Amino acid sequence: MPVARITMKNLVERIRQAIVQERYVVGQHASNQLDDRDLPSWTVITGTLEADWSRVIVRPRSRPNPSIRLAIVLPDGEQATAIWSWVMPDRLAKLVTVFFGDETAE
Repeated sequence: MPVARITMKNLVERIRQAIVQERYVVGQHASNQLDDRDLPSWTVITGTLEADWSRVIVRPRSRPNPSIRLAIVLPDGEQATAIWSWVMPDRLAKLVTVFFGDETAE
């Protein structure tokens, strides 16, 4: 499905379902961010699954893949922002990056 045809609701649901079904990858930038803080990726996955998805910011035209921005709380209580994208050819979610409370996600 071309990027322009993915609706906001559809994009959010595809990404959420892929994460629930463990069809996701962690991108290099996200991996580096987690390594810098000595955090395992499951902390972001858990925070993502428990997040308030009604407050997601949808970016259907972002390149190279449509993406979402979601405020999360890690299991230790730290706040973060997760950027997830939808990789259509592979039908999976990609954790693009993670920004922590003392960083800017813009």
